[in-house]
This record gives sequence, C-alpha cells and structure tokens, in this order.
Amino acid sequence: EFLEMTIKDIRPEKQAAVLEDILETKEKQERSHFEGTVKHQKKDGSVIDVRVKSQEIDYLEESANMVLAEDVTEKLAAERSLAQKSELLAANAKVASALIKNEDWLTVWNQTFDIIGKAVGADRVYYFENHTDEKTGQALTSQKIEWAADRVEPQIDNPELQDLIQDNYSELYSVLQQNKIFQSLTKNLPESRFKSSLLFQQIESILAVPIFVGGEFFGFIGFDDCKTERIWNTEEIQY
Repeated sequence: EFLEMTIKDIRPEKQAAVLEDILETKEKQERSHFEGTVKHQKKDGSVIDVRVKSQEIDYLEESANMVLAEDVTEKLAAERSLAQKSELLAANAKVASALIKNEDWLTVWNQTFDIIGKAVGADRVYYFENHTDEKTGQALTSQKIEWAADRVEPQIDNPELQDLIQDNYSELYSVLQQNKIFQSLTKNLPESRFKSSLLFQQIESILAVPIFVGGEFFGFIGFDDCKTERIWNTEEIQY
C-alpha cells in the first residue's frame, strides 16, 4: 500500500503549498539533495514532524531518490517545552521585579501583560473586575486592562465587554466562582451568549484564571488564542 503512494499522499492537505515550494526550489536550483523538517500524515490521520534527507541516485539505470525519514515529533516537542520554560522563567523574573517596584497590582499588570502574553504565546491577555449594579444588585463584570498581540484586534474599547451580567455567562462564571480555572475550545461550548461573544472576537481557545481577594471572587485574568485550537499546558497555567 505504501509503495503505491506518492509524496503528496503522506503530506497533510494544509502542507500542500509548502511541498510545492520545496519541489520548485529544488528544481530551480538543480539540487540533487534535500534536507529539512516537514510534516507527514500517518494512516490514522495524525500528523508528525519528520526529519527528511533525500539524495538523487541512479537505480537500475533510472533516476531515483533515496530518502531517509526520522520521526522527530517528541524531540521537537521537548525542545519547544524547554524553550518555553526558559521564556516563562524570564518573564516571571520581570513580573516579580515590577511587583517589587509597584504596590498597585493593576499598574503592574498594565506593565507586564505584554511580557506574560508573549511568554505563553497568547493573542490577548486581559483583566476583568467584578462589581455590583447599584440599582438591581446584579453581579456584573467589566474589562479593565488588555494586551493584544500584533495583528490581533484589541477589545479594550469594545462596549460589549463592560457591565456584563455574570449570570448571562454561566458556563464561565459557574467555574470561576468555585475558584477553579476555566479553559475550553470555543467550538466545544454550547450555543449561548458566551460562545457568540467568543466567536465575535475570533477566539479559538480561552483560558480564565479566577482572582480571589480576602476570600471574595474579585475578577479574573483571561488568555485568548485567536489562531489555534489550543489546550493550555500545566506550565502555562501555573505561571
């Protein structure tokens, strides 16, 4: 079965353009060899990182390619994890330094959300603070601080994120009120006002960490990924 497949058959559809570029470059430069890391798709549909080395050879008087392919998925994942831990430690030191210099933690967050966001690879980092409607007594929340990555639309001036009624976002607040972390892929949420809000902001994945002050639920810090469906790892959450 494998011998009947072409090189395109083992590449993910999203990598088709990358493959075409590699083949075109090789042809233009008249290169007889190639070495690099690419994506391969296994029979079960899973995608792996593969280190490929190929060399043109003569085989039975015909031109052929001898290819060596090594699965480096776990190796690259370990390297990325180590690099991320180093970034988190460096960011943690900068945040700690800011906390020492400033007693106002809102000022610290305003100064360090960009550091935190870049360290964890988020597209947005923001702080929502809880408050109460003086007329109705309803529990509300409003966005106070936000950092957004380049080419990501900020939401700090979005009026829809002010004076939100917490009961209208029960999927989120029922978890945070128990002093538990909330995280989800937007696609996995039930149809609701909360999901519609995330879709409007082009959020693929969300992580929300509750803040309690003196035993009282005070607000939360949120992290958005607007490009990938992502499950936040332990190091990122503990940071």
